[in-house]
Amino acid sequence: MHIGVTGDQPVPINLLVAKEISLVGTHRFHAEYKEAVAAINSRAIDVKPILTRQYPLESATAAFAEAGDRSRAVKVHLTFA
Repeated sequence: MHIGVTGDQPVPINLLVAKEISLVGTHRFHAEYKEAVAAINSRAIDVKPILTRQYPLESATAAFAEAGDRSRAVKVHLTFA
């Protein structure tokens, strides 16, 4: 899961295949998304209180496990850098 638009990101396809990880992109609420990203980038909205944890792509299994358990997490951020 990722918040914001960061431009092109390299994705290790071999790792996705080897670990049987599904990568799904979505596109909806175009106007609201643009407005939300602008508010986050300008620091008008502080997302830190809702981000429970950040995980690198290599820890995607743990990230999804935590994100799926609402007793442990609100939002989990998966990074690709």
